[in-house]
Amino acid sequence: MAANALEHLTIVELSNTIAGSMGCKILADFGARVIKIESPLKGDNLRDCGPFLNDQPDPDLSGPFLFYNTNKLGITLDITILEGQKLFKELIAKANVVVEDFPPGTLEKLGLSYESLKLVNPELIMASITSFGQHGPYKSFKANELNIAQCGGIGNMLPYFSTDMSRSMVKPGGKAVSSVSGMVVALSTLAATFNQTKNGRGCHIDVSQQDSQLLVEGIGLVSGDCYNLEFSRQKHKPIKRSFREPIKCKDGYFMLCLNTEDREWRRLLKLINAPDLNEEKFLSSLTRHDNWDNKIKPIIEKWASRYEKEELFQICQNAGVSGTPVRTTKELFNNEQMRHRGFFETINHPKTGKLDYPFAPMQYSNISPFTPKGAPLIGEHNTQIYEDLLGYTKKDMTTLRESHTI
Repeated sequence: MAANALEHLTIVELSNTIAGSMGCKILADFGARVIKIESPLKGDNLRDCGPFLNDQPDPDLSGPFLFYNTNKLGITLDITILEGQKLFKELIAKANVVVEDFPPGTLEKLGLSYESLKLVNPELIMASITSFGQHGPYKSFKANELNIAQCGGIGNMLPYFSTDMSRSMVKPGGKAVSSVSGMVVALSTLAATFNQTKNGRGCHIDVSQQDSQLLVEGIGLVSGDCYNLEFSRQKHKPIKRSFREPIKCKDGYFMLCLNTEDREWRRLLKLINAPDLNEEKFLSSLTRHDNWDNKIKPIIEKWASRYEKEELFQICQNAGVSGTPVRTTKELFNNEQMRHRGFFETINHPKTGKLDYPFAPMQYSNISPFTPKGAPLIGEHNTQIYEDLLGYTKKDMTTLRESHTI
């Protein structure tokens, strides 16, 4: 259930990337009033991204846009013209935070830099998210998920446990790189609002996506450069070896997770009835490590091939053997544990109708919830923000629309 913990915050989102949208989504899902600004002519970039509901290309039916913009208010505004910049500053005067993801120097050229906006609202917090930060030799470089994964070091770790080091590096699946950066945006913004509450001061937060990935990949960075140890995606021979290996089964894969204790190995042998593996040379975790791919894994997979992954889950749980199904997103959507916890919320959207959305992975005992809202239509809340919040008249609104300011 969406929690109203941040209902006291007003956040202006000037973002076209997933990282910025994700950061503001987290804050909106916790109750902050997030006002998302889109271009009057083309809207947010995510509106052009599929997949689309019912495979129908429509800017209001984009799956990514619907997901990353829950609980936000949506307005249109052209900040590249003088009248739009005036409106933007009026909005900033009533906000606590602005989140933006323009290339360094872009807002400064428009007269909307942090220093300029601070004159309008001295307590303002601005969070700026870019690929490589606001300063440094890379600051003007453009990048996408794949670039940042490699520049941030995590690409060198994937695919993990690869035996072929000549294989090209890859990025994490989905939009994990941007999502991690979005979480950094949300966390750093919250930290700044605490400081804002204490002393009434704003600040400019400089979030680099490259730095965010380095933080996630920290073990390789620390081991390699700080401790002079090699750490890569290759298998490393440890003192003891726990196994986390995907095993083929009847309908997909099952992740077997054996710890270093011999008793769990013995439980597995009893479960699969494999006398060929009950030999002295397989009893230590290190000898199992050396013989895993060629001798052990084929025998286990022959046994697993008789079962579907959910069957294996119950069999292993009952036998005290660690393991979990490798679930698809569709299987997760129907998973009994996630449904029991209420992870999915139903939202009624004017264009899509009722759809289930994933929400916060945490629950609160004493914070009042609110009914979540779907992503805004283009300019859906122009009247609410410009008339009700800023005091513009209907005649003013007509003029602003005719000039394509909003």
